[in-house]
Amino acid sequence: MAKDQDAVLTTVEGNIGLIAINNAPVNALGAAVRLGLQSAIKTLSDNPELNVIAIYGEGRCLSAGADIREFGKAPIGPPFAGCSRRHRELSGSRDFRRAWSNPGRRA
Repeated sequence: MAKDQDAVLTTVEGNIGLIAINNAPVNALGAAVRLGLQSAIKTLSDNPELNVIAIYGEGRCLSAGADIREFGKAPIGPPFAGCSRRHRELSGSRDFRRAWSNPGRRA
């Protein structure tokens, strides 16, 4: 399992924001990953220089799903639905739709 601060990594390459889930061995969506995704999506989506944000998994898969180490325990960290709230806000905006319909546009 990655340390909390390393569970999700962000980088910017030109006008592309990259979010890497880095929670070996299967990138399970534990509390640290959910919190990291939430923070990374907010940080990158607030960057006006980016046209695209891509999420990928380090290692062999994007994510195997829930972290079984958290089963049967009191919930910790944000729910996964909180991670996608910013995506839903953005997906309704004209700038977001334009970026997806014309990914080669310049900022």
